[in-house]
Amino acid sequence: MKKIISVLLVCSMLLVCLAPAAVAAKVTRVSTPVVFVGGQMDYIYADKNDAESDQLLTGDLPKEALDAVSAAVRPQLMDAFVGKWEGYLDGFYRAAVPYYEGIALNGEGLPDNDTGYDCLKEEEIKNKAVNGRFGIYDYTFVYDWRLDPIANADELKDYINEILAVTEKDKVDIIAQGIGTATVLAYLAEYGADKVSELVIDNAALEGSDVYGAMFSGDITQDAEKLAVFVAQARRNNTLLQVVKQNIDPDNWETLSSVKVTRAVYGKLYEVAIPRIMRSVFATMPGIWSMIPDEYFDAAIDGVFSSFEVAEENAGLIEKINAYHNGVAVNAAEILTDAQENGVNVYLIANYGFQMIPVNAASGQSDVYIGIGSQTLGVTAADYGKTLDEDYLAEADETYISADKELDASTGAFADHTWLIKNLEYREKPEALDDLFVSILNFNGYTNVFDLEEYPQFLFCSNDRANVSSLKESGGSDYADEQQENDGTSKLTLPNIFTFIRNFIEAIVKLVTSVIKTGQTTDFAEIFSNHPITDMVEEEMSNP
Repeated sequence: MKKIISVLLVCSMLLVCLAPAAVAAKVTRVSTPVVFVGGQMDYIYADKNDAESDQLLTGDLPKEALDAVSAAVRPQLMDAFVGKWEGYLDGFYRAAVPYYEGIALNGEGLPDNDTGYDCLKEEEIKNKAVNGRFGIYDYTFVYDWRLDPIANADELKDYINEILAVTEKDKVDIIAQGIGTATVLAYLAEYGADKVSELVIDNAALEGSDVYGAMFSGDITQDAEKLAVFVAQARRNNTLLQVVKQNIDPDNWETLSSVKVTRAVYGKLYEVAIPRIMRSVFATMPGIWSMIPDEYFDAAIDGVFSSFEVAEENAGLIEKINAYHNGVAVNAAEILTDAQENGVNVYLIANYGFQMIPVNAASGQSDVYIGIGSQTLGVTAADYGKTLDEDYLAEADETYISADKELDASTGAFADHTWLIKNLEYREKPEALDDLFVSILNFNGYTNVFDLEEYPQFLFCSNDRANVSSLKESGGSDYADEQQENDGTSKLTLPNIFTFIRNFIEAIVKLVTSVIKTGQTTDFAEIFSNHPITDMVEEEMSNP
């Protein structure tokens, strides 16, 4: 009963995570050609050479797809409530997977079809300098994020060499975002840093994502307190709520308060449906495996490729997965440190201010999907909603303590070159962030968090995403109070929310079990119309 919200993970975590980081439209100029290596895209071309071909889905399911999946499993919903999971889970899998089968790779980790992005590549790389200065998105490296990062690194090497040839420069700067960082790390590991001047890594899972690791390995253990925090946080996210609502008849949404009611049902998807979907689609992609933390890796390999026959069929894929993990992923800190020692100015930018999807007790301060420690190679963080304890703060260097007292940046691998942005989720890229990129790249020398007056180490992104400014001066350290005022949700109210969730789930299970055993109607509206639980829901909905 403590496992939760797997539809949020299937249709939102997994699929939203695979959506692209939006590239800001604002054009800015710097003195060195910049290679931009972005994250995943939310579609892929059915014919990689034809930009007019169908765009296969790799991101959010559209509404009609969610409706179809919900309709397919709704008949088994009541059975699932009383522990009869097989029909529900099988129905969900069969309904969801067809939307993604076209993007799956074969046992070598390569496409069997013509899918890809070649049509987006430039026919000819040109010198795009204007008055000797370059836009930070002038040279966008187009690659297939599904494929082996080491193979993509070979293409990145050729791309960099071509840029240097046409611009007559000796080095490039690189901005790497999200999963694109895997390709950049593989490039540095294989070819060194001689042709790189500055490297800005933004919102990357340098040590993997616990969410991906837990999903691939099946090692999911819910923590009650973190679960309560996440549920409250998700209530502010319309996308998450809309996904959950798809599996409940619209007329019953208010009565059922479905974020709470359905957590037991959808939680079971953690154990069965998600691993099947992973195995069929996403676990075929070497690029996605770059998101698996080392502590989950062996269990993930064993879980996904569980039998000898499956392992033999995917021998080539497993070889690529192992090569990247053992040669690059576990050495990320060393690779970046070596680059720094060889003259590359290395910078990290990380997002925080949200409870991670609670896959285990360690799921804490994050951008929802990637922990702050992974993004920064070691920044110390209090649990979401808490501050560092007083004894710790008494011994710490206050220079590196955030105004909200949630982070200590001094423990990060690049402490003086790491910026931390509160209230910014995974893949959110406000245009204001471009100004930070340009300020870093235009600084004369190896800048740090103390040099840029406009961008100190701890920043806050405004709710309208229009500004990124000092956390201390923006009032971002009082974000919990701001949220309580704006939407009635606050970290301070979470214990009461958790108590409600616990009592509500216990009551709903007893009620549905009773209805099924006595052969009464299974119509939701009739079940709840005169039941005392309805008053409980209405009270909670009106007073969060």
